[in-house]
Amino acid sequence: MKVYINDFTGLCNKFEALILAFSIREYFGHEIWLDWPELDSLNIASTRRGRRGILSKLNSIKMRDCDFTTFSSLYKYRNIHLRGLRGAHPESLDRQLPKVIDCIRIKPDLIFAIKKFYSEINKPVIGVHIRRGDFVTASSLSDFDENSHSAIPDSWLVKSFELLCAKFPDANFYLSFTGKSSDYKFLLDKFPCHTLDIKSPYGYKGPGHSSDIHPVADLFALACCDTIIGSPGSSFSHWAANCLGNQSTIVTPKPVNGSFENIALTARKFGLCRMHVWGSYDWLHSADSIDELPHPGFPSVDWL
Repeated sequence: MKVYINDFTGLCNKFEALILAFSIREYFGHEIWLDWPELDSLNIASTRRGRRGILSKLNSIKMRDCDFTTFSSLYKYRNIHLRGLRGAHPESLDRQLPKVIDCIRIKPDLIFAIKKFYSEINKPVIGVHIRRGDFVTASSLSDFDENSHSAIPDSWLVKSFELLCAKFPDANFYLSFTGKSSDYKFLLDKFPCHTLDIKSPYGYKGPGHSSDIHPVADLFALACCDTIIGSPGSSFSHWAANCLGNQSTIVTPKPVNGSFENIALTARKFGLCRMHVWGSYDWLHSADSIDELPHPGFPSVDWL
């Protein structure tokens, strides 16, 4: 019996699907088969790599997010084609998260490149994840209310960098992003920013997931930072801050007194958790601030 996860979404959403696959295996004993381009850069223990064959259509089900009734029926199927991120039995999903994390490792050449990159910076670093693509750039506060996948505006990013530079003058920034590095010249020219010089080998699924930078190396480099400016609603921000490595503090901008022009920063450490915890956090109306935010540290690379 097998659960198949193909290349149906971005990398960290596939990690979320993997949690569900681990839960299915716990209950019903299915093997887990992955068909992801990123597996040339990742080792994921206790899974197998391979495409779905013609026989996988026999006694099969195509499953997205599932409720308890659907989940309870999965024992009947020899082949499960999984394209969902959420499922029944949250207590089982919580148990699988640390198991999934323990299984995910990157290849030695990327580990070496990340360690070398940070050793050359040799300063405290604040990670930054900027999600664009299919995230709509907000131009008003109502945009955030209408679209849970709203990108942080450029003006808010600049103000966030200014506030953090004033608080931590010796800190540098590691920039992780979708799109092209030239899209972020307004940050690269003004602040002490760094990006990995590891080009992406993947032809991703449209502008929503594409980037100049190797996504696996980018994710793991971002996860080395103990303080991360995150993109709300993004699983990439979530996995870097709350899952991989030592859990980080997420910083996000929020409006002040209902004004789109004026922002403050909120900071919160979620600890190890699944995506729904980060995704349901009301960062726009958070009472948290950066007053007690610890000084950013040197990136931690030992866990790699």
